[in-house]
Amino acid sequence: MVLLFITLLLLLLPAGAMGSVRVDADLPGVAIFVDGSYIGTTPQNLSDVQVGEHKIAATVTGHQAQSRNITFPLNGSDQIIFTFGSSTQKYVPGMIRIRDCVGTPEMTGLLGSSITVATLPDGNLMAYYSGIGEGVRCAGSADGSEWHEFPDGCLLPSDESNASSPFSSPWVFSTSDGGYRMIYGINDENGPSLYSARSKDGFRFTPEGKVKLSQVPDQDMKGQYSIPSGLRMADGKLRMYYAVSEGAIRSAVSGDDGKTWMNDEGYRLESATDPTVALLQNGTY
Repeated sequence: MVLLFITLLLLLLPAGAMGSVRVDADLPGVAIFVDGSYIGTTPQNLSDVQVGEHKIAATVTGHQAQSRNITFPLNGSDQIIFTFGSSTQKYVPGMIRIRDCVGTPEMTGLLGSSITVATLPDGNLMAYYSGIGEGVRCAGSADGSEWHEFPDGCLLPSDESNASSPFSSPWVFSTSDGGYRMIYGINDENGPSLYSARSKDGFRFTPEGKVKLSQVPDQDMKGQYSIPSGLRMADGKLRMYYAVSEGAIRSAVSGDDGKTWMNDEGYRLESATDPTVALLQNGTY
C-alpha cells in the first residue's frame, strides 16, 4: 500500500518538479556524488534536482564509501549527514612494512591515515601520511618504534597545487637519480584526482602537477582517481594501483620513474578500494 501511494503521488506531480537537499559530513573534504556524477565536497546545497529517486554517495580517504537512496519531495527540503567519525579522533595507522616486519604499529605517536614508509640513504625511516588538515605530514625514526614528527610537514599547500582541498593517501618511492617522488590525492574541480611531487632528500617535496595517465578507458574519462599505492617490479618499472569512482581498482605502469603512466586494461579488483600490494617470498604479490 505504501509503495502504491508513493507511485500515485509521483504520477500526480507536475512535470519538471524539483526538490532540494543539503549534504554534509562530520569530516572535511568529503566528495559527494549524485547518481554517479561528482558534485563537489561537503557541505553541498543541492537544488533544482528532479523530484524522484536518487542515489547520493560520499567518499573520503581512509573510510569506506557510504551512500543513501532518497526520494526528493516536491518543494521540500531534506538534510543528509554522512558520519565517518569525529575529525578530532586519533587515527589508527594502516598496514605498513618496516624492513622485514609487516603489521600495524601501536603507540608510535603518528596521528594520521594512509601511511607509507620509505628508507632514506642514511638508513633512517620516513613516514608520510594524511594529516589532520591540509598537506602531507611526515615523521622520522631510526628503528620504526619511536617517531618524531616534523611540524612543517613534507608537502605544504600552495596556490599552484590546489590547496583548497586536503591532500591525502601519499605514496612515496625512490627514483633512479637518487631522489623521491610522491603520488597523492586531491579533490579538485574534476573530483578525486592524482597529483605528484618531487624531492631530492625525501623530506621537502615540491608539487609537479596532475599525474599524466594515458590510454584512459572510455568509461573513465572523468579521471576520478584516488588512494594510490604501488611497487617497483623486477624489470625496474613501477606499477601503481588506484581506486576509481565506479568502485574498483585499476593499475598503471611507468617506465620513467613516475613521470608518465600507461593504464593497464580492465580492473584488478571490482567492488574494492584502498589498495596495498606487497611482494611475497615465493615471488607472487
